[in-house]
Amino acid sequence: MSENDKLAALLGSAYLLKKADDKIDSLERKISDVNNTVKSLLKDSNNFQKRTERLLDENKRLLKDIKQKIR
Repeated sequence: MSENDKLAALLGSAYLLKKADDKIDSLERKISDVNNTVKSLLKDSNNFQKRTERLLDENKRLLKDIKQKIR
């Protein structure tokens, strides 16, 4: 194998490594975006659950008040 062939092989390998590295960087950015979306959804879900629990407690209290007024 001549020096030119070795150099060409090294350049080809370097090019493939660079492309693979770029793809990995792209995937890491996408994973980060998905993680941020999941965190946001979890936060929204927790807020919704807390609001639902507050409304449930308020409805129970109102029902109790209504029952007392009926008696």
